[in-house]
Amino acid sequence: MSEAIDQETKAEAAEGETVAKDGFVGQFLRWWGQTLRAMLPHNVAVWLGLTRDTILVIPEKEGFRLQLARGKQITTIGSLSKSSPETANQKLLTLVTDQLDQGAETVLSLPADMGLQRLGEIDAVSLKKGRRAFDDEIERQTPFAPDKVDFGYAITGTVDGRGKVPVAFTVIPRAAVEEVLAAAAWFDIHPDRVSVGSGPKGGDIVRTIRVPEGGASPWLKFAVCLLAVLALGSPLLRNYVETSDNRDTAAKLRLQLGPGGLQKAAGRASQNQFAPLIAQRNARPPVVAVLEAVTRALPDTAYLVQLQLEGDQLQVQGVARSASDLIAPLEALPMVVSAAFAAPVLRDPATRNEQFQLAIALAPGGPSNGEGE
Repeated sequence: MSEAIDQETKAEAAEGETVAKDGFVGQFLRWWGQTLRAMLPHNVAVWLGLTRDTILVIPEKEGFRLQLARGKQITTIGSLSKSSPETANQKLLTLVTDQLDQGAETVLSLPADMGLQRLGEIDAVSLKKGRRAFDDEIERQTPFAPDKVDFGYAITGTVDGRGKVPVAFTVIPRAAVEEVLAAAAWFDIHPDRVSVGSGPKGGDIVRTIRVPEGGASPWLKFAVCLLAVLALGSPLLRNYVETSDNRDTAAKLRLQLGPGGLQKAAGRASQNQFAPLIAQRNARPPVVAVLEAVTRALPDTAYLVQLQLEGDQLQVQGVARSASDLIAPLEALPMVVSAAFAAPVLRDPATRNEQFQLAIALAPGGPSNGEGE
């Protein structure tokens, strides 16, 4: 047991030293790594050893409730109880064994009221000492002696100007943890970690007994990462090759055409390519001319709210003193084939004005599509 606690202390010291030395760049890289890991399919992340499923062992009155935490999703497996039939308990333990064979870890999740959670400020440099950096805070804020508790902490902020970092730490009497571990051992359950509180991974880790092995080998992980980098870089390499070919072709054309010849050839090719479009555009009256003609044809007692041009169809909405007087002047325009109401005319009793919507058919070869308001 002391060896496990020493390993946990070393892990906490390593984490504290990382926090003390890493600056903004280190924090960004850790965030970036977590973001990339979240983008991977869950099975792939488990296979690479970037994450693992967690079996939560939660104490109950006569036994334990088993839950499977996969990412942020928690599923109840069942309950172990001394009063349950042996076959039922064995069936649940078989399911747990299958998950462990796939690389899952077991966490004994104790209720929050079994421990105490406190807030404090610790020197960032002293975090490399691990749990020993919290001895004074444990004695000052809890009724327990530092060597009689299991302990875990989480950094809740950044280092301030005084060199201190805010932390939230949790302590629980070691005797209480041992009692629950003994009860779990009766069911042949031996947790990898012990936590206090609730959460996707069982709350705050206060004891690490062992870290289960799992995931692919380091060389296989390296090969997968290398293939991923090559897959991401292949489009850039292909574009570089294609661009190189285009540069070589352009250089040969410059030699053949002489100074300024490439620009002249490109200008002639562009003119030939867009000549039909330019001729078609020049053969059509501009949209502004159509809108100006329509607005001039309407009487002063009418004003437009919206115009919409689609192909040879012009939709006009507005308000007029007499909407029926609008048809004749519009159809008198040379570019208009017909004009008709597209919706019933609505009369405002208060202002005596009429709201209208007209559909105007323009002559073929009219303006290009556009909208105006």
